[in-house]
Amino acid sequence: MDTNPLRVEGAIAGLISGSLLFVGHLLNLIAGTQPGTVTGMSLVLAAHTVLVFAFVGLFSGEISESGVLARLGVILGILGTVLVSGIVLIEIAQASGVNTTAVKTVAVLKYVHTAAPVIFVVGLILFGIAILTSSALPFFWGGLLLIIGAVVLVLGGVFAGVGLLLSAIGGLLTGGGFFWLSVQLLRF
Repeated sequence: MDTNPLRVEGAIAGLISGSLLFVGHLLNLIAGTQPGTVTGMSLVLAAHTVLVFAFVGLFSGEISESGVLARLGVILGILGTVLVSGIVLIEIAQASGVNTTAVKTVAVLKYVHTAAPVIFVVGLILFGIAILTSSALPFFWGGLLLIIGAVVLVLGGVFAGVGLLLSAIGGLLTGGGFFWLSVQLLRF
């Protein structure tokens, strides 16, 4: 097991964020309401907050030698997750009954609402590709889960009728990817 505190703490953050991401999206699916429940969205917010540390810890592990692709994936992943956290805060307010129409009409926030998920997903995909192209087989599966999960999360945003289901599946896959990578990082 690695004794580098950054790697160990980042791996623990990956375990926590992966679990919270899945459980939060699952609660929203069970409730069947859009944008979700206060509890479910709060877990998603907590997951995104902890993901910052997971990205750093996982990057400092095996992936740090992957060059520009990995660095760009981490930078975009962290930037995207921070920006997505702002969106999730608005969704928590909306789920608790607050009228968020005025907030959603602010021009800058419209751009953030559009760009943040794209930045996050591109970061996940680049990070996943860097893992696929550079790591040993145990890490490969985590990278593949990140990529597939990111694509499914995008599909959840595109297809409103099945958005909650696709978000739950995407949350499971993405959360599973972070969980898998973190377990592997703790093992090596």
